Amino acid sequence: MLHSLLKPKCQHYRYHLPSAEFITTWTEITEESAKPTHAISITSNSDPDVCFYNRVITAYFNAGNLSDAEKLFERMPRRNSVSYNSMISGYSQNGYVGKCLKIISKMLGVAGIRPTKFTFGSLLGSSSALELKNGVCLHTLMLKSGILNSDQFSGTALLGFYGKQGNLNDSLKVFMEMPERGVITWNSMIAAFANHRFTNDCTILFRELWRNRGHGGIEASSFTFLTLLTIGRSPEFSLYGETIHGIVIRLGMESDVTLTNALLEMYSNVSSGSPETAEKLFTTMTNSDTISWNTIITAFSKSRRPGRAVEFFFNMVFDGRYHPTETTFTSTITACCSLDPPEFFFGEIIHAKAIKNSLAKSEFTGTALLHFYANHKHLKHAEKIFEEIPTKTVVSWNTLITGYVNNDHSTVIPLRIMLHNGMCRPNEFTLSSAVKGSSFPELNQIHSLIIRMGYSDDGYVSAAVMSSYSSNGYFSDALGYASLLKTPLNSVSANIIAATYNRSGRYSDAQRLLGCINDTGDVTATSRNILIASCSRSGDLSGAFLILKQMMIGKNFPDNYAAVGLLSLCTDLNCLGLGTSLHGLLIKVQFESFDLFVQNVLLDMYGKCGNLEGSLKVFKEMGEKNMVSWTALISALGIHGHGILALQKFKQMETEGFIPDRVSLVTVLSTCRYTGLVEEGMALFRDMKSLYGIEPDMDHFVCVVDLLCKNGYLKEAEKVISNMPFQPNAAVWRIFLGHCNDITDIKYDFDYPFSKIESL
Repeated sequence: MLHSLLKPKCQHYRYHLPSAEFITTWTEITEESAKPTHAISITSNSDPDVCFYNRVITAYFNAGNLSDAEKLFERMPRRNSVSYNSMISGYSQNGYVGKCLKIISKMLGVAGIRPTKFTFGSLLGSSSALELKNGVCLHTLMLKSGILNSDQFSGTALLGFYGKQGNLNDSLKVFMEMPERGVITWNSMIAAFANHRFTNDCTILFRELWRNRGHGGIEASSFTFLTLLTIGRSPEFSLYGETIHGIVIRLGMESDVTLTNALLEMYSNVSSGSPETAEKLFTTMTNSDTISWNTIITAFSKSRRPGRAVEFFFNMVFDGRYHPTETTFTSTITACCSLDPPEFFFGEIIHAKAIKNSLAKSEFTGTALLHFYANHKHLKHAEKIFEEIPTKTVVSWNTLITGYVNNDHSTVIPLRIMLHNGMCRPNEFTLSSAVKGSSFPELNQIHSLIIRMGYSDDGYVSAAVMSSYSSNGYFSDALGYASLLKTPLNSVSANIIAATYNRSGRYSDAQRLLGCINDTGDVTATSRNILIASCSRSGDLSGAFLILKQMMIGKNFPDNYAAVGLLSLCTDLNCLGLGTSLHGLLIKVQFESFDLFVQNVLLDMYGKCGNLEGSLKVFKEMGEKNMVSWTALISALGIHGHGILALQKFKQMETEGFIPDRVSLVTVLSTCRYTGLVEEGMALFRDMKSLYGIEPDMDHFVCVVDLLCKNGYLKEAEKVISNMPFQPNAAVWRIFLGHCNDITDIKYDFDYPFSKIESL
């Protein structure tokens, strides 16, 4: 437009300048045309009206040109309320709260111009930097000028400001004192409560709004329901979200794709629900968009059915109406991380499609691909993906280092490259991930780096350092590091130190430390499990069950770790009564939810505590069995003298596809020695290598020597000892000589065994 205005008309006049009257008629002044338009008004010696200057000021602010806006405002021959409001709005949008307040002071003082509904509303509604005390002053000015009682816009902005500040009482007071309230006012008040998780207050307000509709009241808008659905995502209010869904259907608003997407996200995020509920809604949606597809894909990618997310991705692609975005690829590739190895190729196909859509090297999709390949043990592919990401963030580096840790690779090299690169500084997650996968020499290097970077007292990093020292067997280093910490111990660090005490046999120290944590009220389920494990290993029966009692009082039911610790203690102390009572408690809190390891420990407890029927019943009721289950059953049968039945179960175990391991063979040989099955035991011992590929070790030889000696075959036992491929230990000779002493009617030359014992 300006080029056409400045176009030469004849040789005598180079430019044809617009008249002052024409300039004042320009209603549309854009960010690009603000400066040229202003220049024309000056060079044409025109005298535009105040409206023209106000529009130019607004255009300057929209372009971020604050200095020109200020100069123009100061040079304006005349100003009105719109001039001041334009300056206030421009300053507030750019975060200059102090300048806003000065303009308001100048407007009300020197200029003597009465404020309008836009004077306060723009500052209260758009600026996040406005302090509470300044907001209170504005509130006073609004009351004094009468704006608050006559304008919904200003009142709504004020209650929204108080809501953002967390002053919900003041916000509600403004709301109640407003003579008229529109739907935006109601929405602002509901949003203020929703943002601070005051769910009951939200529901009360909505009920009041809903009750008055149709009687001259206000109809709820789609934004009302969008706000309410933010609180319907929490598990305790899932039914509330379903109620909102019903109202949306009743009002015929389900065609609003934004609102339906919010419902879809609500169902996807409720942990007490399931993505299947979201899928039902998705299949009935009359209108959908890319956000709808992304929401359902993300829901299943976080669920126990990640394969369904992949199916939805391909359905979206085959539909043809929607183009996958970075969010689509990121969520789908994340789902592929949880797929079984045979389904690895799905991730490769999606990777190819991401390349085709030019999204494979984006920050989020690239990081997801990096995690996918590292998670499936394709570290070379992961490294290649990492190299191709143009902008490597700390998240990308953390994902790569985590991949190295999970694949048992050294993390020192990528950490050094990261430091040398200088583009990204390691954070607490980088260092904690690196230290978790370190061997002892590397651990010292990374620990030194942690100290140099000032993270030694960070709770997350210090917990990882202590855990790494402890897992490498350096308990004194872990405890020494803990003693040097300057910050108070949090529950995570305390749990790691207590677990280290347990590993090093310092059970009383573990109990004392976690006892102090318990006094502060910061005790966690992990803390209780460590305490139970400590009591179990130290044989403190009363202490372990006292912790269980405290858990039950607080309605904290035992989990897998607590159950294993308590059952193991009952086994070690032969407390069948307590073990049976504990079994009853586990059944009451849904025993089927406990994992197979707990069931195996329970089976073993009954067997070793003298209740064979209990062992058989537990074994029969187990939905899933593994090698440990069969081994525990065979051990129980052997202890109770049912050798033949134990061997039958051993054969049945083989029939069902379980290949005996070293421990199960020791158990069967022990059963044979308990029940005197010499021939069966010796046959199994001779065929161990040929049938199962297992070379007999010291435990197997101990069982066989005891089996032979118990049944009077001392010569055969001596022959077995003399043919051992390694030096017999003291336990073998103790068994042999003990049985020689029992059999007094046999003459035996003890020179050979005594000479061997002396050599030990």
